[in-house]
Amino acid sequence: MNRLCMVAVLLASSSAAAQRITTWKGESAEAAPGAHASLTADGPWLPVALATSSALEVHDATTARPRFLERADGTRLLLHIEPTNLATFTRGPAVLAPARDKVTTEIGPRTPGMKLDAGTRLDHVGPDDNGRTKVRFGWRWDDGSLDIEGWVMTDKIGKVYKGVDEPPPSFEPDATAPGNYKLLDAPGGKPFVFSKGRDRIEVMTLARKGKHTLVRIGQGAVGWIATRQLRTIEQDVWGALIGEEGGVEGGVLGCSPPCREPTLPRDTPLFASIDGEWIGETDHGFVLAPAERSGDWLRFDVVTRFGKVAVWAKQPELRNAPKVSSPPKR
Repeated sequence: MNRLCMVAVLLASSSAAAQRITTWKGESAEAAPGAHASLTADGPWLPVALATSSALEVHDATTARPRFLERADGTRLLLHIEPTNLATFTRGPAVLAPARDKVTTEIGPRTPGMKLDAGTRLDHVGPDDNGRTKVRFGWRWDDGSLDIEGWVMTDKIGKVYKGVDEPPPSFEPDATAPGNYKLLDAPGGKPFVFSKGRDRIEVMTLARKGKHTLVRIGQGAVGWIATRQLRTIEQDVWGALIGEEGGVEGGVLGCSPPCREPTLPRDTPLFASIDGEWIGETDHGFVLAPAERSGDWLRFDVVTRFGKVAVWAKQPELRNAPKVSSPPKR
């Protein structure tokens, strides 16, 4: 009987046992505007939806609501995200081919198409067609744009991706193309890269066939273009003006006087409720005053991108914070 009681006590206290956020496995996602998050896997959505898109550090993508790290008010919380509002990416090194029947796992340096690194955001994803999907993505700037469309293997597409450092393809420009150019899948073939702009663009020539030249652009795509549209860099009177944006080193971590001491030690476990689910821990600069005390439990209201979250910490000795009285009994 005593043994059974001891097991019951251990089970009851296990929810408040110290846990730590595990090392990030490098999986990422991006929440689109309007995305919601919850404190627990089956809990209600927090009151605020994202106003703008935001990158997420995913710690568990295996559940119906992927779990991600949210840093807020000196805490590290593992919240759950609404999966329907996650952007779509290439989940691993993928190959984009101009035509459905050209999709392969390998691409040569002179093959029309493009090698896509993990984490390439896709603006449009068509339905699966026997393991192949048509996609579209691109870039926008003040006076131009670049759009690329083609086919990739469906298993290379997903909401969560793991970053992989891939060496970029060589790019040694020796010619320029007009700002409004198209790259074709073959000499005289169909376009799959569409550029809009006024300034001429630097390209790298790879081969020539008849009236067309195979080129690589700075973004990595390879395709054919009419040779008459190209100029060597020496022939291009105006050339291409390439600027470099500099940065100012700074951003010293710290605070401006008067500084406040942390109210809870770093790495203090945080829970969704008293004796409830562990959801994270305190980080640097946790200076929130407790909003409620219940025995050894303290409640703190943390402001996140998704609204205010009530978290609990079991910490009998509270540092440098005003005392709070227990709520009146009803």
